[in-house]
Amino acid sequence: MEVLKSERTLARIEDPSVLSFSDEQIYLWVIHANKIPPHLGISRGNEFFSLKANGKDDGLQVTKILQVLRKKKIATAFYEINPDGVSNNPKSVFAQFECTVPGEVTCLEPLKQIFNDSDATWLKGLLQRLEAREIIKSAFGWQLPVDFLHIPDYNPTDIHRRLKHLQDVQS
Repeated sequence: MEVLKSERTLARIEDPSVLSFSDEQIYLWVIHANKIPPHLGISRGNEFFSLKANGKDDGLQVTKILQVLRKKKIATAFYEINPDGVSNNPKSVFAQFECTVPGEVTCLEPLKQIFNDSDATWLKGLLQRLEAREIIKSAFGWQLPVDFLHIPDYNPTDIHRRLKHLQDVQS
C-alpha cells in the first residue's frame, strides 16, 4: 500500500488559536493524525461536526473540542477548505446520521456528502481529490510527534476493524 501522497505539507503550529474559526471558515480535521485509523471531523465557523461510534458531535463549539485535544495532547491536522468546494451544509448532512456502523458507515461518510465525493473510501482518497479540485487552501499540524512525517497509511479494513472494536467495548 502506498503512503499518503499529498502535495500539501503540514505547517506545524504551536497553538490552534492562529487558525480562524470564524464565520464561514471551514476546516477538515484529522484527529489522532498519527494513529491508524485517524478520526475525521469538520468545522464551519465555530461549529464542529463528527460521526463517532457512540454518536456524533453535532455543532459543538470548536473551543470545547480544542480544549479536549489540548488536554489529551492529541495530534491533529487541520486542512483549510475553500468554502466554494463545499457542496452541502455540514449541519444538514450530519442530521442524516446517528453514529458509525462497522462495515457500513464511517466518520468519512458525512464528509463525502459535504464534498460531493461518493468515491472516497478513506482519507487518502478524499485528500487527493480535494487537492485535484484545488479545494484545500492550506494545512496545519498541531501536537504532532517530533518524528511525524505524514498521516500513516491504512485502508478501509483498518477503519471497520477499529469501529467493530469500539462497538464491542460499548456493549
